Amino acid sequence: MSNGANSIHKQLRSELEYYIKAQYFGRSPLLLSAVEDRLDDEGLLYQKPYIESSPVYESSANGIQGLKLPDWQKSFFLQLSKAGLGVHPTPFVHQTDALQAAADGRDVFVSTGTGSGKTECFMWPMLGKLTTEAHDSPETWKIRGVRTIVMYPMNALVSDQVSRLRRLIGDTQGQFIRAFRDVCGENARRPQFGMYTGRTPYPGPMPKKDQDRLLEKTLARMSFPKTPAEQDYFDELIKEGKIPAKADMNAFLQGLHESRHVPDPEDAELITRFEMQEVCPDILITNYSMLEYMLFRPREAPIWAGTKAWLDSNPSNKLLFVIDEAHMYKGSAGGEVALLIRRLFHHLGISRQRVQFILTTASMPNSGRGDSDAVEKFAMDLTAADSADNFCFITGKQEVVTGKMKYDISIDRFLACTAAEFEEAEQNRLTALNQFWTGLPDSAAPFPSTEDAYAWMYSHLIFYRPFYEMIRQCRGSAVSLAELAKSIFPGSTEEDALTAVSVLLAIIPLARNAKGNVLFPARMHMLFRGIKGVYACTDEECPHGHTDGTLTLGEIFLSDSKLVCPHCGASVYELYNDRRCGALFFKGYIISGKDNAPVYLWHYPGQVVHQLMREIHLFLPAKGDRVTNKQGKPCYLDTQSGFLYMDDDSQAGKPGIRKLYYSDARVRGYPQIMTWTSCPHCQRQFSKSQLTSFSVKGNQSFFNLIKAQFQAQPPVPGKDHDPIHLPNEGRKVLLFSDSRQRAARLARDMSKASDDTAVRQLFALAIHEMEQAGKGSSMDVLYDYFCLAAARQGLQIFHEPSRGKLLEDSATARKEFDRSVRRSRDYTPRFMISNAPEQMQEALLRMFCGGYNTLYDSAVSWIEPTETALNTAVDDLDDAGITVSDAEFLELFNAWIISICDSAAALGHTIQDTVREEVRPAYGGYGLDKNWGFSENIRKSMGWAKKAPVMETWQRILKDSFLDSAQPDNGKLYVDVSRIRPRLDPNHTWYRCEQCSEITPYLLNGKCPNCPSTRIHPMTADEYDSLHFWRKPVEDAMSGKKIRVIDTEEHTAQLSHKDQRDDYWSKTENYELRFQDLVQAEENEAPVDILSCTTTMEVGIDIGSLVAVGLRNVEFSELITGHRVRRNPSGVFVDIYLYDNLSSGAGYAVSVASEINTLLDRTEKLLERCDCESACHNCLKHYRNQFMHGNLDRFAALDMLRWGTRGSLAGSIPLKMQESFIAPLRNILDSSGYAISFEPTGIFVSSQARKKEIIIYPAMWTTPPNNGNIYISDILLKIARPYAVRKIMEAFNK
Repeated sequence: MSNGANSIHKQLRSELEYYIKAQYFGRSPLLLSAVEDRLDDEGLLYQKPYIESSPVYESSANGIQGLKLPDWQKSFFLQLSKAGLGVHPTPFVHQTDALQAAADGRDVFVSTGTGSGKTECFMWPMLGKLTTEAHDSPETWKIRGVRTIVMYPMNALVSDQVSRLRRLIGDTQGQFIRAFRDVCGENARRPQFGMYTGRTPYPGPMPKKDQDRLLEKTLARMSFPKTPAEQDYFDELIKEGKIPAKADMNAFLQGLHESRHVPDPEDAELITRFEMQEVCPDILITNYSMLEYMLFRPREAPIWAGTKAWLDSNPSNKLLFVIDEAHMYKGSAGGEVALLIRRLFHHLGISRQRVQFILTTASMPNSGRGDSDAVEKFAMDLTAADSADNFCFITGKQEVVTGKMKYDISIDRFLACTAAEFEEAEQNRLTALNQFWTGLPDSAAPFPSTEDAYAWMYSHLIFYRPFYEMIRQCRGSAVSLAELAKSIFPGSTEEDALTAVSVLLAIIPLARNAKGNVLFPARMHMLFRGIKGVYACTDEECPHGHTDGTLTLGEIFLSDSKLVCPHCGASVYELYNDRRCGALFFKGYIISGKDNAPVYLWHYPGQVVHQLMREIHLFLPAKGDRVTNKQGKPCYLDTQSGFLYMDDDSQAGKPGIRKLYYSDARVRGYPQIMTWTSCPHCQRQFSKSQLTSFSVKGNQSFFNLIKAQFQAQPPVPGKDHDPIHLPNEGRKVLLFSDSRQRAARLARDMSKASDDTAVRQLFALAIHEMEQAGKGSSMDVLYDYFCLAAARQGLQIFHEPSRGKLLEDSATARKEFDRSVRRSRDYTPRFMISNAPEQMQEALLRMFCGGYNTLYDSAVSWIEPTETALNTAVDDLDDAGITVSDAEFLELFNAWIISICDSAAALGHTIQDTVREEVRPAYGGYGLDKNWGFSENIRKSMGWAKKAPVMETWQRILKDSFLDSAQPDNGKLYVDVSRIRPRLDPNHTWYRCEQCSEITPYLLNGKCPNCPSTRIHPMTADEYDSLHFWRKPVEDAMSGKKIRVIDTEEHTAQLSHKDQRDDYWSKTENYELRFQDLVQAEENEAPVDILSCTTTMEVGIDIGSLVAVGLRNVEFSELITGHRVRRNPSGVFVDIYLYDNLSSGAGYAVSVASEINTLLDRTEKLLERCDCESACHNCLKHYRNQFMHGNLDRFAALDMLRWGTRGSLAGSIPLKMQESFIAPLRNILDSSGYAISFEPTGIFVSSQARKKEIIIYPAMWTTPPNNGNIYISDILLKIARPYAVRKIMEAFNK
């Protein structure tokens, strides 16, 4: 399978399409056949992907050595560089520029892209400042005081900075302090840093012994490994900077035991608040909230007193204030921070000149002088500067690539290989690279190693046209994959060009130099969405109609862009369905009127405000459906006009009239909805889940996209040989949502979806092995075989405590099975459903008794009696005078087990009802009554009369053979799982009922065991294919493919505030460690594969192995639009305004104001390009205006926009278009005695020998003066036809 960019995009599209087909159209063959070929249309579920590469910045040829720094300081940085302590031998120009500017005493504002080394732009100046004082002013260096404040907007970034400082200033080899004292003097005091945030242990005016002992225990557990595995974990944590940088942790803990918070002079880090209150850190890392507290609380006063004393000791001493992520301080947040900085000045008794600022951001606008002025003002306001003259603004210089191309490469060379070849193991990759490059001009192939190939490509790819074009177009810009294919390989077919670009994208990221710098760090932006719903033309005679032989619909639409069918002019309405059987309903809205008077079926509730407006669901009867008067009543829809005749059978059979059914039932909690209490198609009662739309909802579809992306990516090199500890081979994904609640819900749903898929696969493997073991294996031992399958796959599923028990039981089952194999003994299962963890019992019920997506629903597995139970039951029937074959017994047993699992979740007498509550609600209670009876459907299929003796005999024998009282007894009966067995046979014939759409492994007397219809048939290949989404994972597992469980955890601020006395790392930090595959094997920790974050919760970790970033429903909501209507004697005026959502503003509205003409021009072009007839989600509709959807019209918007911007008013509407507007109302007006005629000179209405002309005018016009004609605005005819009809009749009668 190719893993190229285009191929991966296709895989993700296919996964989303399979899910939608199975979940939304699996029960409706009519709709499935109508939409399946359209789901892959660009613009419906996806847009073409975009390719982007981070900009590459120019390196400084001479590095730090070329700066105007003292030689001793250059020596210091050179020593750090040689030791690999955060100083690069060939830094970027913006890094050296920042260091030089800071050394010259200037304030610095750095804005370069993410990953461009902004942190070094303040770290190096900070080190320069510390070494300068220690070298030039050793006496003031002895004075304790805060010399640098590093302020962050959030704790995650604070933790990341502390980790960097531990690796740098607190390196375990002591290389930093040796370099520092080498240039500053042997007796120079060691620089120290400290983190002071809400997580710093611990609050309070003085130390407390019990709290100190708790902290001591936590630090000891973390710092002193006891086993080789713990030592390995500890070593990894040291590398990541996760262990506090104490010179002697044991000595510190001894002091902590006695509540002495006294740091060692050789400590690089101060851990507790009391340490920092006693001994000022040179570098204080905090956030702005904590800094504000520190300024007014007495307990932190010693910190500021020490700092003030240091500042007073020498007029040249300056405080360095670093503001990272400066763009976070816009609007009101910026105002608060600016005021905080001024309070700091006042607190220390200093002026602005005694403070040097370094600001960094990735988001500084830089498109012209206007942007420059805005940035200067922002910097001045934030830092209390009187002018920007002392600021050095650094944006970085991007590397220039133009003019370097020398050679071309034919597309045939790219098509001769696949993208997957360059993602194979190292040796195979080397072979592919040698085959590709050998024979090309100036090529060094064959290469002796992959590293040689990578280094050569780093220096030479730019000389070859396809690679040159890719780099030139995509560095710093996102370009459509289709555009790249067309421009790089012109003249080739689209498919060939896309394939070649995929190969190119597989090769180019491999190019890197010996230092690990990547030439083209590529990323692909993929945009997906679900369908908003399914809409259907109401006319059965529509030339683009669809039918399955029992039901006919007009054209089907997968967006809400059509109110009228463009093929036949009939009304279009949204479809709802009963997701159990696939029955279809039109959804609309009506305002109750007079008896027998037609009512208009509105499309949206917001089209008119009326207290009697009610949603209504109109049943579309299929051939053979019989709707009783008790269930619903007939109604008749004029498909052209959209008017609905309730209880008026005189409309039956008329042209253009469609018979539907409605029910006036009320659903509890939804009094404004006219819906159904039972399905008129399959006759089953509706429970909590009523009729649903086809709009894709929930997180399952998003999970499937992420899972497909996750599995399509190659493993991370070096992490593909440890399936126990690294089951997903280093693959990682970050997800972003726009609120903490959504991020938490997404994490929960993603983990559940992953576990559910794995459970389904493990069930299949377990049942298959039970099949091999023979007919004697009952469902009771399914848990044991499930444990075996989980152990062989190395899986950890469920959450605690079920996870721990499953792991323990899996290890035991695997051990005992292997022992039985070694000793050539039959394996005897040990673990039963009765002692399975609750989540396993829940999974069993979900797979066989769940409301949706059970193993029955996907035609995978079913339940039969064990051989012993079958023989006993058949014999007992025979003894009672009822002779049946095994096949006949299985038919009835199948119908019975399906019935009681669906109605009472009556599986497993040892499973508690509290577990069943997690699977489905108990509307009719769980289990069977002691005097239970067969369902009405089974009785009808068997031809039994009520209380027939033969039926009562069957009931008695099924009860004796398969049912048992609950444990403990609750008065109900449940199926004893030791008397039944799960079955799985890929060759078994399944049946689908055409009436209720249910799937069954057996018939019942030639009928459906569920409804009982005779319209039932063996499933076709297309019907199996419609279940591909649910069946494919099972087929993959059965074929030996790896089962992957994807662990998703929430990563939000809600989980980051945890005191370090209890756990040194917060939950988010623990998840970050596990996200980096730093796990404690002895604690049964598993790697975190996906972190679900908010857009404001940055992840303070290295995400080098990240394969994808997903954004779920993230909308731009900081710029809000609104309008108001003003009326006065001069006319009606509309004001349209934009404002910032953030308190005090974020500056977006001001920025838009300067570009208003461009914005309006692009808005006009967007409205013109859209092809909807009124409004859709591609132009005017979005979530925030959902209550106005029915009143939106892009044509009216265009008219208003052109009038507002250019003063041009819409012209009159052509006669043919006027006729198309009025034509749907001819029948309804005719039934009221008003005849419409289309004549060459215009449109006329006649009644009682009178005649008037109707003129339809654009909505932007004021109503023309009354001259005997009837004037109707086109907007009324589009969205408010009842008002148009009423206006025509009223105007006619004036």
